[in-house]
Amino acid sequence: SGNLATNSCGINVGGNFSYSGSGNITTTQINANGNFTDSGSGSITASGSILYHGTYSRTGSGRVSPAPTPGATSVTDPFSSFTAPTVGTCDHTNYSYGGSSSTSILPGVYCGGISISGSGPVSFGTGTYILLGGGFRYSGSGNISGTNVMFYNTGDATHTIAPVKLTGSGNMNFSAPSSGTYQGILFFQDRTETYAGANQITGSGNVSSGTFYFPTTELDYSGSGNAAYQALVANVVKITGSGNLTNDTTGQYTGFIKTSLAMIQ
Repeated sequence: SGNLATNSCGINVGGNFSYSGSGNITTTQINANGNFTDSGSGSITASGSILYHGTYSRTGSGRVSPAPTPGATSVTDPFSSFTAPTVGTCDHTNYSYGGSSSTSILPGVYCGGISISGSGPVSFGTGTYILLGGGFRYSGSGNISGTNVMFYNTGDATHTIAPVKLTGSGNMNFSAPSSGTYQGILFFQDRTETYAGANQITGSGNVSSGTFYFPTTELDYSGSGNAAYQALVANVVKITGSGNLTNDTTGQYTGFIKTSLAMIQ
């Protein structure tokens, strides 16, 4: 039921665009290179055009303006030229923290992933965290934070890649690298891998900045908090909740150094 407003940018979808909510969508443009399906009761309003490539179906009661028309263009991966980090030998295996006191962890190769379930705050040192199998699971109530960090989610023959599931009730306050090769990239999923489960970002305390990049998998994004500068790039993007994302007008926080549409599916 929350409103989705991208008033200084558009919504670019590489596949189908499906809307079934009661909140209003306000944007500059919608470009759906697939079917456009509207079954919601809220309004969809664009200051520019609403374009689709496949078919247009509308059974909802909300207003759509302007009328959708054919002519959508294809969508390219804005980070396809980024090279993956080098994966070394294991520094940690099946790392897990469930305590109530504060702790800190350092960059490295985490074979079996990272699991945080406690009430104590966890701080991440500056650098790159290689999640070699197991993904990243946060279900605790303690705050997690880190400055100039990037998480690379991958796997190999003995370490099966798994989704990133950040569903805890504490605050999540990460910032992506502010310069260098991976400027603006907070989560980087290996584009040669795929998995069935969805990546999940939930909660009201998500104030992280950076791009969530999951080029071959699904990203489910929900919550009621007001996030910092963020961009969502995934094979499938599902957004629920009433939270707000802040537009990164310069691209320095999300890696979109050149002006680009902000939500890419």
